[in-house]
Amino acid sequence: MKQITLVKLLATIIIMFSPILSFADATLFFGIQPTAIKVSYGAAAQHFNLQFYIVNNAPQAQTLSNFQLVPTNPSTNNPITINGYTSTCNNIIPAQGPNGVCNIFVQITAQGNQLTNTSISPITYQFSLQYGARKITLSSNPFTISFATGTLIEGLSRTFTFLNKCSYPVWLGIASGATDSIKPDPSTSPLDTKSCVTDSDCYPGSQCIQVQTTPTVLKHCFWINPAPSSDNYELPAGNGETTVSFPVYDNGIDTIWSGGVAGRTHCTSDGCDTGDCTGGIGACPPGQGFSAPVSTAEFTLLNNNPIVYSTTPNNNTDVDTYDVTVINGITVPISMTPTNGTWGNSTAPYTCGTPGALSANAPLGACAWSFTPPSNDYIWVQYMDSPTACTTNSNCTAPQVCGLSFNPSAAAGSKITKTCGTFLGYWTADAVCAKDPQHNTAPFTCTLPVQGPLTFADLLGCSTGDLSQSCYSTGAVNTCCGCVDWNTVGAVVPTPPITQACNAINPTWTTNAQPTLLWLKTACPTVYTYPFDDASSTFTCQTLNEQQINTTNYTITFCPTS
Repeated sequence: MKQITLVKLLATIIIMFSPILSFADATLFFGIQPTAIKVSYGAAAQHFNLQFYIVNNAPQAQTLSNFQLVPTNPSTNNPITINGYTSTCNNIIPAQGPNGVCNIFVQITAQGNQLTNTSISPITYQFSLQYGARKITLSSNPFTISFATGTLIEGLSRTFTFLNKCSYPVWLGIASGATDSIKPDPSTSPLDTKSCVTDSDCYPGSQCIQVQTTPTVLKHCFWINPAPSSDNYELPAGNGETTVSFPVYDNGIDTIWSGGVAGRTHCTSDGCDTGDCTGGIGACPPGQGFSAPVSTAEFTLLNNNPIVYSTTPNNNTDVDTYDVTVINGITVPISMTPTNGTWGNSTAPYTCGTPGALSANAPLGACAWSFTPPSNDYIWVQYMDSPTACTTNSNCTAPQVCGLSFNPSAAAGSKITKTCGTFLGYWTADAVCAKDPQHNTAPFTCTLPVQGPLTFADLLGCSTGDLSQSCYSTGAVNTCCGCVDWNTVGAVVPTPPITQACNAINPTWTTNAQPTLLWLKTACPTVYTYPFDDASSTFTCQTLNEQQINTTNYTITFCPTS
């Protein structure tokens, strides 16, 4: 009894001499806060809008004040400028409940390592605020701002293996895409973020390439095309194989490389019959794409997020995106598969899957690479001098067939004609109108108006006016470009929500464009058939290493056998 009395007495003394704490004294906490930030290489004034998500568990609102973002390891040469603070609650966070939250945003500007200065050390910052009548301080966890060096990161390169299972030789073609520059050309208006003046305006791993001469000279940054390990682009028939290493630079940006690859055929020093990129039997020149018709594997390789938040899954949301496209026609069959990624199975079939695969991987359909087009207008044949006009194969001497050939020297509107020739692949309606926008012979009436002033070519290209909006997008109206639930018209494509449901239907597109695509999608359900075919054709993959960096490698197969 004496012991119990003593405990009660001590408890009473503690209560008497302890400060009175209200329920609200420790009821605010951070729901989201940054954990790491990297300033891009060469940044002159990179802007960040840092998010701090505050949650209030108190039964009353709290006033927020005295926002501060300060370095815990101050430096006399600090390249970070604090520009201001904003809140979504007017600095009064509501009481506990669904509205008891507030976003505090801190705007900062950072300078990065330059060509002449690669010695900026990481800086640790901490954000704090005060709340309530007693001005209680709430502080975030410290987070580090580091500065990209622009140097090659050894051991993080992506390895691509290229296999040729075709019965004929294939020349590997690699065509890089344009990328943002460090310092866009200030003479462009509006400012073109991919523009450059010299190579030093581009991130390491990319270079400045001229893309326009008139009315003014314009240059863009393009990723540098890596070369095969053997430096030989020819893959022999049946068992040709080579590897390509895509290097990773410490640039402080998401993208490692973006572009596409294609199989080129019958290449000589003068060029190739299909997939030509003006590179002959060697490399495609930087910034040079493939001549349509061509089937292509496209990909964007991502590395690590420049900003990581406490709620970022695995500390890295960067995933590669890749696809196989026949938007520009069909030549060498092609598939692309991660070699160290885990397929998401039937519930997530577009995670680390294989577009262009010959075998079905339910619920994705198989890509037979055997097509039955609506007419021989979709057959592509090689152009010859003094060609023989035709309407059917019976007008041609075997093994030549009747199809559309392309004569670049002909006048606009007459470049594509139906002649006898060697079979090269298949046209798409989009490829015909892209190669000769003035072509106006049925079924490819490229100049015919179909939606106000917009033409059949605009409808196929999904690039002009209302037609530049996808019918899958939120808020789409019925003048948008392209939407079809492929599973309802015979293609083996997963149903929503694995794929995306249409948000609008454009009857003009359904009547005029969809019939030109159905033969492609039913024969090869995993490939892109038109610019907004994202829902059933985009694949993603992420394979994180111990440093939480995406390190997925891939195999690209020409004439896949599985």
